Amino acid sequence: LILVGEVHIKRMQENTEMGIIKLGAIYHSGNFPALANSTLQSKRNLGVYLITDQMLLSEAVDNGQGLGFFLEAGMAPGDQNMIDFFSAGGIVYKGLFPKRDNDVLFLGTVNSLLDENFIDSLAFPRNRSRTILEMNYLLKINENISVRPDVQYIIDPSVSSSLQNAKLGILNFTFSH
Repeated sequence: LILVGEVHIKRMQENTEMGIIKLGAIYHSGNFPALANSTLQSKRNLGVYLITDQMLLSEAVDNGQGLGFFLEAGMAPGDQNMIDFFSAGGIVYKGLFPKRDNDVLFLGTVNSLLDENFIDSLAFPRNRSRTILEMNYLLKINENISVRPDVQYIIDPSVSSSLQNAKLGILNFTFSH
């Protein structure tokens, strides 16, 4: 049995959504092996999350342009979940530059924490967290074509102090019809 529930609270201004808060939960009644000891079983798994996406400074109410922010947090406790806490946050600006109304600048960070029991069960030492810093820019060429260069800096990429931090560059092209 899998159950998912979510509650939304919207902030409206002149029939335009200016922000939303989502609170949700996920439940699974299945059997799950413990990551630290696969002979142990959990009879269920659950998680909760909170997401907010808010417009801070709007250029105009009806066009969606302006500065916004987002925050996300999620928990999935128990020995059967490798990541037991996740958080993310950042800012988004749509239409930052003149005559580029549909372009979007994104600056954000993501952090995940590994379950302590899982970390303790490993044969070699690990750090508990991994953090990603990200910046990208969605460049809308026209209605059907966009380009998104993305740069990421990953701190503890394998959650191992033996590996160096990583830099990642991505160039995404989107074609639609």
